[in-house]
Amino acid sequence: YVVNPPHIQVSPQTIVPNAIPFCNTSIGTLICYSPKFLRSAYNYPNNLDGHGQTIVIVDAFGSPTIQQDLALFDAVFGIPAPPSFQVVCPDGCPTFNPRNTFHDEFGWTIETSLDVEYAHAMAPGANIVLVVASTSSGNSINVAEAFAIANYPHSIMSQSFGIPEFLVKGNNAQILQASANFAAAKAAGMTVLASAGDFGATNGASFANAGFPASHPLVTAVGGTQGNPYPTGLASCSLGPPQVC
Repeated sequence: YVVNPPHIQVSPQTIVPNAIPFCNTSIGTLICYSPKFLRSAYNYPNNLDGHGQTIVIVDAFGSPTIQQDLALFDAVFGIPAPPSFQVVCPDGCPTFNPRNTFHDEFGWTIETSLDVEYAHAMAPGANIVLVVASTSSGNSINVAEAFAIANYPHSIMSQSFGIPEFLVKGNNAQILQASANFAAAKAAGMTVLASAGDFGATNGASFANAGFPASHPLVTAVGGTQGNPYPTGLASCSLGPPQVC
């Protein structure tokens, strides 16, 4: 599986809690998405906080600083710590190697932080379990998810990764492993989510194709979106500031 979260360098003076801030970044001025902004954009009910629920987040490699990152995120935005936050590694916790560019370990650390922090921001009353696969291979991801399904029934499982279907259509073993996991998750009363990708209907190819596992019939796909409202309306990226993407 591949992860490719869009990420840029942001200046330390960027954060404006509980506002719709403009951020000075390495590629110009952008709008940053604070938790309050996302709740407003999606008209999130104020009386829902995830109390009594468990969110299982599956990521490869994880992040060696996720505990500290979440604590700082909560402090900046005034969010209480989750009732519990566990990090589990079913097939062994990997040693972080930022030089592993082939598997983009650094990109996975960013995705891990994004997943954990904003799942918690939207559902601060929910328990968070980060299930770390030792690598981004399908076998390792499937082992991690099998563990999550067996140990956290009735939870919500988030998968912020995927791969274009045409790249795995011949890998029946991996697809069958994943399908067995999703069937087990259904039997365990779990909700399984997956990101549909950031590359449109072609997934970076020259022809239309879906992303897996978002395309699986037992998985709810979450498509790429642009936030709304913006202070100046919805717009495409432009060369001059402020950029709104």
